Amino acid sequence: MKIKKENLINTIASLLTDKLNDLSQHIKETKEARDSDTKSSAGDKFETSREMVQLELNNLENQAAKTAKLLNEINAISLMPNTSIAIGSLVETNKGNYFIAVPFGKIVIEQDEYFIISLASPMGQLLNKKTTGDEIVFKSNEMKILDHY
Repeated sequence: MKIKKENLINTIASLLTDKLNDLSQHIKETKEARDSDTKSSAGDKFETSREMVQLELNNLENQAAKTAKLLNEINAISLMPNTSIAIGSLVETNKGNYFIAVPFGKIVIEQDEYFIISLASPMGQLLNKKTTGDEIVFKSNEMKILDHY
């Protein structure tokens, strides 16, 4: 597993930036659609349609805010190794690779899978403050920590 944390952080930051750019574009298009919608003679339909567009816009803006927050958090992660598992730790177990950072999910880099999780997740809580050689049990599966840095 010897990928550099910096590569992992850069990959996640790039994916989050792409998502943020897509959301920004969608927000812009949704605002344009809302603002160009003209009032029809069927006033109730217009108001319902406009309200649905506004709900969609609110949803997109919330997603963008959450994505921007994740991007800030991932960019703030230290590259320094930790003596025990904490935020910023890259963990290799006999059942998979975990990067303790932000709630993101699984990514594949150079044919290796990495689960990008937060410290608040169930797995993050089990790994917190553990070290190489420790064992944990997650969903009835015994896992051994082979390495962390």
